[in-house]
Amino acid sequence: MFASDSPDEFNKLQTPLLMINTFSFLVLFVLVVVSGKKLVRDYKKSKLGAKLRLRMTLAFGGLSVVPAIVVFFFATNFMNKGIDVWFDAEVEQGLSNALTLGRSALDEQIQQGLFATTNIALELTGTDQLDQKLNELRDNSLALELLVLNNELQVIGSSTKRLSNINSRLPSQAEVNQAKNKQSWSSLDSSIDGEYIIRILVPILGFSSNETPLYLQSLFSVDSNLSKMADSVEETYARYGRLTFLKIPLQYSYIFTLALVVLLALLLA
Repeated sequence: MFASDSPDEFNKLQTPLLMINTFSFLVLFVLVVVSGKKLVRDYKKSKLGAKLRLRMTLAFGGLSVVPAIVVFFFATNFMNKGIDVWFDAEVEQGLSNALTLGRSALDEQIQQGLFATTNIALELTGTDQLDQKLNELRDNSLALELLVLNNELQVIGSSTKRLSNINSRLPSQAEVNQAKNKQSWSSLDSSIDGEYIIRILVPILGFSSNETPLYLQSLFSVDSNLSKMADSVEETYARYGRLTFLKIPLQYSYIFTLALVVLLALLLA
């Protein structure tokens, strides 16, 4: 079905479709009313053949319109039930649970990265050879990158695992302020190849005697399978949401189309 195969295209066309169906419905309705009034008026004036035309109209109307109305109600009921099956509440709840589960798994990896970064920051306390210590700590952890920055966002020391897909950037002043006030800051960024990268920023306490505020930024990769599954679930949930939004317009479109068939049968009668 066009609506289910391409919800975005149907979303663009739903207003013109409803307008066309509504206009056609009104035109046929007016034609049926005008024809009916003319037939009744001719019958009241006892015009030649008016009585026969009225009887034939009632006969053909009964033979064509009544079955059409019965088919209309059965088709409408069947169509509404079919659409309700497409938008099953259990399916929506299942997608919502899968989305929540994926986000929980990502949050757990963020917490693990935060715990590892905090421990690395503690290991840096009182060290003299910063770059050497950063390389050692990065090798002993799962971090892709470790950066030590001052309050002016100047890099004091760094250790990076050279990968082409790492989208390295310095934190903003707002992120540094949040790390200073809340003792940590974290985000989920996208790498160059579309996978997720966890970015953690924590203050380094007691690094040197001059009390200069320093911060440690670390990057951790997210499991590629988890990234793909999270993207897939989120995309499916968003697509299902767009389809749900189109449920009512889709029902009205079918109802108007079936009503046009009934009116056309009445007009032909």
